[in-house]
Amino acid sequence: MYPRTKSSYNYNTQNNNRNSFISSEQRLPDFQKFVRRYEINQTFAKKLLALDGYEIVFVCDDSGSMNTPLGDVFGPFNNSPTRWDELKQTVSIVVDLATSLD
Repeated sequence: MYPRTKSSYNYNTQNNNRNSFISSEQRLPDFQKFVRRYEINQTFAKKLLALDGYEIVFVCDDSGSMNTPLGDVFGPFNNSPTRWDELKQTVSIVVDLATSLD
């Protein structure tokens, strides 16, 4: 994660300046919904709020080892989820967080 800075890329200006138009108070209900959805305690939720204003970047492993089963964890049809499955779930949660803060 990096502090948000002016991008050298030429994206739509409206999207780049979105946070300047949406106050933290207006984004707070989305963040509270995120906290309830994932049953996050208030202490950790306060720490997550510190990420507001940071650019969240994903660097994901796509090597062959990502197909390795997680071990003793089993899915709904008695199949073992892989590292890919775990990564997809984690990225999905962080995207939800980033969406609530941005």
